[in-house]
Amino acid sequence: MQRRLLSILCLVTIFVMLAGCAAPQPAPAPAAQATTAPAAEATKEPAAAAPEAAPTTAPAAEAPKPAEGEKLYFEALALTNLPYFIDHRVGLEFAGKALNAKTKFVGPVDYDMTAMINSMEQAAAENPSGINVVGFDPALKPAIDQLVEAGVPVVTLDAEVYGSKRLTFLGTGNFNAGVVGGRILANLIGGKGKVALITKVGQSNLEERIAGYKDVFEKEFPDIELVQIIDDQSDSAKAADGLKAVLQREPELAGVGCVEAAGGVGAATASKELGLVGKLKIVSMDRDDGTLKFIEDGVIDASIAQKSALMTFYGTLLMDGLVFNPVPIVADNKAANVVPMPEAVDTGVVVINKDNAKLFYHTEDPYDFSNVPFTEPTPDETYVEVLALTNLPYFIDHRLGLEFAGKELGVKTKFVGPVDYDMTAMINTLEQTIAEKPAGILVVGFDPALKPSIDKAADAGIPIVTLDAEVYGSKRLTFLGTGNKNAGHVGAKLLAEQIGGKGKVALITKVGQSNLEERIQGYKDEFAANYPDIEIVQIIDDQSDSAKAADGLKAVLQRIPDLAGVGCVEAAGGVGAATAAKELDLVGKLKIISMDRDDGTLKFIEDGVIQGSVAQKTALMSYLGTKFMYYLNHAPVPVVADNKAAGLTSMPESVDTGTIVINKDNAAFFYHK
Repeated sequence: MQRRLLSILCLVTIFVMLAGCAAPQPAPAPAAQATTAPAAEATKEPAAAAPEAAPTTAPAAEAPKPAEGEKLYFEALALTNLPYFIDHRVGLEFAGKALNAKTKFVGPVDYDMTAMINSMEQAAAENPSGINVVGFDPALKPAIDQLVEAGVPVVTLDAEVYGSKRLTFLGTGNFNAGVVGGRILANLIGGKGKVALITKVGQSNLEERIAGYKDVFEKEFPDIELVQIIDDQSDSAKAADGLKAVLQREPELAGVGCVEAAGGVGAATASKELGLVGKLKIVSMDRDDGTLKFIEDGVIDASIAQKSALMTFYGTLLMDGLVFNPVPIVADNKAANVVPMPEAVDTGVVVINKDNAKLFYHTEDPYDFSNVPFTEPTPDETYVEVLALTNLPYFIDHRLGLEFAGKELGVKTKFVGPVDYDMTAMINTLEQTIAEKPAGILVVGFDPALKPSIDKAADAGIPIVTLDAEVYGSKRLTFLGTGNKNAGHVGAKLLAEQIGGKGKVALITKVGQSNLEERIQGYKDEFAANYPDIEIVQIIDDQSDSAKAADGLKAVLQRIPDLAGVGCVEAAGGVGAATAAKELDLVGKLKIISMDRDDGTLKFIEDGVIQGSVAQKTALMSYLGTKFMYYLNHAPVPVVADNKAAGLTSMPESVDTGTIVINKDNAAFFYHK
């Protein structure tokens, strides 16, 4: 009991700043520890089956580098002895072993931001290849910015430091975690009935999880009624008391969803005391010992656990690629002001239930990787990208990223598919590729019709990821593509700046295409939130045809001659809008923001007809997709001691590869050779 009380006190502190930290576990990490990775072992394992910021500008790749063979990566944090961070250190040390690098896990044992900043500065003095920073507090922003400006690569983990110059954020997609929890709870109660949710009210990442629960109930389970959101202040005793009060008013309450561990422990305690075990369904969050024991005892039905080890592993892997082999997004990344890093990585979640709970306890020595096989690629190891429209200029960058990854990793690559938009031919190519049993498959997710073949590959034990457009509900491991809603936000900000924050605008899109609809929504949300004096007067459907875009815009201008600007969410719209502006002598008067980097768009930007374009970092999609599958095959991160037995894979859920703003100053760098 004394141990549990101490655990709760510790949790109260950390939950205030960071979601989902576990109650005390064995083998806490020391405050600072350096490890030197041994060379990889040559044993073979079969392939496993299966967030918003402006583009960064820091020249991170210019950081002074350690000599080859002297790579050094840090993780800087506070509360270094907190058991939650066991998994962070697992990911860091495992990355060190996989990359043959030294690693250091540094920072104060207390929640002391001044001491943590001092640790970051001391780490920078050691000439590191990169620093992972747990984003506890906005007070870290100046220190992060100073490091990046000095050429030290920095990524943030677990919690975001908004507005900082970090290169990438890696953490759990909190809204999606809520969606997963909401669906599980709904299924447990038969899709109907009254439920309560337990959270710490006002904490942004927990609010996102609550929003995920609500979204699922509203859209998928209309017969579920949310009767109360209980504020437990990250205190399991308050969670228990709050739930008891709700049950007095709502004795027929069917279920409880908890978005952090204290809520789950509190709900389970109340359920036991009131004799409701098995009747009141409970879904919790994370993998602390208390939660796992309640799951094994049948008091908690499930918990949504974060893949925390993936945050530091992939953060370190990304920085290693940036420093030692940066993928060329354009011919000269530095001149074009492009950092070849993704915007964000959602490391995903895993569901714990009675069947697998025992596998989620930490081992006595979680940093012992002697049972993890590290392997070398075989001579004929091949990664294949399957798509349609293979001759389309847009896919130059897909092929570039694929081949660049192959060269870096010492594996073969193939780029295959029909030259036309022919889904039957693409599916046939995918089926032929599956029959060849490659080491990994990348699929451009043009159409839902691809789902059965993607699932077939996954069921056959072939790692498979989707690129550029998602195939919803498929068994792909990871989706890699532009965060489309964020791309819309970026475009909307650019357009708003061009028209002085007020006036009438039109948007041009291909109506009904999911990724473009998300970009349109980004425009709408940005205007609604920050530019109330901007009015969207028309959304023009150009059917991805620049001539139809031009005609549609001309028709709008006849009705609304004082139109101030046009936002276009794909390249055909931008070219069409520019054509119309030239023909109607509106160049410079009608402001145009386009999308992507085709030659026509770039020429219109150089000529001042289009003011800017939001370009995708397309090469990162195939590059990172290939690299992630390679490490899954040759150095699978031990998220738990036995990933396969626990029903999880060491891959992230999704990667937002980010955007770049093209304007007259840098347009010349974006042409393909």
